[in-house]
Amino acid sequence: MPLRPTKPLRPTEALRPAMTPRGNASTDQHQRLFAIFLSCRTTLEDLSRRTKTFGGGLSVALLANYLVGRSTVSAATHNVVADAINARLRELSKPPDAPYRAGP
Repeated sequence: MPLRPTKPLRPTEALRPAMTPRGNASTDQHQRLFAIFLSCRTTLEDLSRRTKTFGGGLSVALLANYLVGRSTVSAATHNVVADAINARLRELSKPPDAPYRAGP
């Protein structure tokens, strides 16, 4: 018999950033990227579609895990996510705040 949750998760519970020690540069970057994603008022499905237009191809699950700091991606893949988020922010007439990353 498969296990079922006792109550359904609300969307905000499913995408809560991972709890990690404060002061970690990587953690701070993920928290900032997650906050910027929330400000662009879009869905993970839309963001996944947008990454494909920038040469990415990240699944919804990978995006969710990356945005909350539960997985890592290369700098190039991070920059594709930043491009997609910044494009959405421009559509909303907001400044493109998603940070880019240098390196491999």
